[in-house]
Amino acid sequence: MGNHHDLKIDKNFYALIISGELRFQVRMNDRNFVAGDTVTFMETLYTADEMRNGSPLTLTGKKVGTKIIYVMKADAIEGAMYPWWCVFGFALHAEAQREEEGGEGRVDDKRGDK
Repeated sequence: MGNHHDLKIDKNFYALIISGELRFQVRMNDRNFVAGDTVTFMETLYTADEMRNGSPLTLTGKKVGTKIIYVMKADAIEGAMYPWWCVFGFALHAEAQREEEGGEGRVDDKRGDK
């Protein structure tokens, strides 16, 4: 079993995760992300741009649990500008569970609860 990470995420990206349109993240790899780690994304009320302009860091209370299924480290890419970054792919907990069980079907609960 991997490590668990709690990560803040802008409300616009959170909505894309919930809708199923976003299943990867580009992040600084300061946590040494690996496949099998779990991540809870916590929605922020304000975007990063709004916070840079003075809005406070405020969490909405919405969160979704995910499991990292693939990590590509930037240092593996020739000429990568920022070698300490990575791209990781993830599945919602319900999707990861279904994949491990070898089944298919609909994810009824997109909140990420186990």
